[in-house]
Amino acid sequence: MIQIEYRSQHQGQLNALIEGVGRTDVRFRTEVRQLLIEGNRHDRLAGRDRTGRSMRAVRLPRRGRRYSGATGPPLAPHGELSRSVRSFFASWQGDLLVAGYRGPGVEILGYHAAGRSGTGRKGEVTGVVRDVLGVSPITVATIRAEFQFSLRAMFNRTVRTARAVGSRAADFAGSVVSLGGSLR
Repeated sequence: MIQIEYRSQHQGQLNALIEGVGRTDVRFRTEVRQLLIEGNRHDRLAGRDRTGRSMRAVRLPRRGRRYSGATGPPLAPHGELSRSVRSFFASWQGDLLVAGYRGPGVEILGYHAAGRSGTGRKGEVTGVVRDVLGVSPITVATIRAEFQFSLRAMFNRTVRTARAVGSRAADFAGSVVSLGGSLR
């Protein structure tokens, strides 16, 4: 079985997001994995790449028997049954969430990400980059919104607020002291 994982910088971005949320309970691990899977599904069915931008449309009609009746967006011509939707995986390996594509034929997604996908004619490539090997900003925002009220996130906000208030109080106290010194 072939497996293509997210690039290391995208994997790092995903795990930094999870570390920022600061939760490790079973409920969180299950929900963030499911949010990642749903985010991939929504992005592919909307025709978006890993940056959240729309992928360049393919020439219609598509050639070949396998595309007969296919009307979906790039890399998801058959909708839910397309390789970029059904072979996506997200799994926990220790404290790291690993995501990518697994199964027969997923190497074509790597070719698309590198701009080396074929035209259908022997030896010809399109040069069009359709990179889906990463987490889109829309999915990241969804995960952040879902877990913005976690204990660590609330603690970090409280600490930042306390520091800002303390800084303002020190500025105010300093200005009062300097005024008092000039009145004498």
